[in-house]
Amino acid sequence: MTKGTKALIAALILLSFLNFRMFGVMQSLQNEIRNNNHHIRQLESRVSFLDSSIREALNSFIEEQSWLGQISLSINAIDMEDETVEANISFNINEVVTGSKIEILIYDDPEKVQIKELVIEDISSLRINEKVVLPLNRDYQIFVQMVGDSVIRQGEVGFLRVKSGLESLFISHGYARNAKFDRDNYYEEILFDIFIHLGWHGSEAFQAYRDALSITHMELQLFAGDVLFDTVSIMNNESWTMRDRDFVSFEMIPEVVPVGQKIKDELMIRGSYQFEERINRDTPVRGELVFKDQFGREYRFYVDGLN
Repeated sequence: MTKGTKALIAALILLSFLNFRMFGVMQSLQNEIRNNNHHIRQLESRVSFLDSSIREALNSFIEEQSWLGQISLSINAIDMEDETVEANISFNINEVVTGSKIEILIYDDPEKVQIKELVIEDISSLRINEKVVLPLNRDYQIFVQMVGDSVIRQGEVGFLRVKSGLESLFISHGYARNAKFDRDNYYEEILFDIFIHLGWHGSEAFQAYRDALSITHMELQLFAGDVLFDTVSIMNNESWTMRDRDFVSFEMIPEVVPVGQKIKDELMIRGSYQFEERINRDTPVRGELVFKDQFGREYRFYVDGLN
């Protein structure tokens, strides 16, 4: 047998081996594809089941809620002396069961504690329009139920954001900068820039209340870590300046904002603090701006520190 023949035989054997290996790989890939297709069909089946369940739950919810329509919640007025709001709850009744009445259940949110119940005996007009007076210091979730010998229908009307609405009347941010240290690495001085913006609220009652607000007290509480170490009065303090800006005219008021000053659009506060306490530079120093309006309501905002 010549060398050429031997080489040819060896090549044929190698080619047969490679073909066998390739066949095995192809079989393995085909099995894997079949398995993947099986898993995909399983997933499709599960997705289809979930979709059916979701649709069923949604249809049930829509059917449950369909007896109520044209829902409207609004805040009509804010009384700071009594610390209450007058709110209006309105909705249509699309289905009435003879001899039934409507109960409006008002819950504290998020505690879910019922604090008030309104009962409407005469629902012949099919339009419920009720005024209610509520405390300022809470948010509310409101439910409605139709009651006969038992509860016939139930539904959610929505939320009245009273407390969180007041808290969003102002938006503030601030930061510390340009700290100076002595030779032993203790704080000597630090500067603060703080900005207060008027927030926007869709309720005319909130807007009117906000526009009537004025500042009667403002201070910066200073913390080393989590420990309060000093409180600085800002109003009428020569170390601090407060400039108000009107976003319509971009007018700047350079004078120190006096007690009773109203904020037009943005109040820019800048000041320095001289340390009497010996606080090492490794300790983070931050502030909290606290101010009160003419009704005594307190607003508190975090001021970023150093470290």
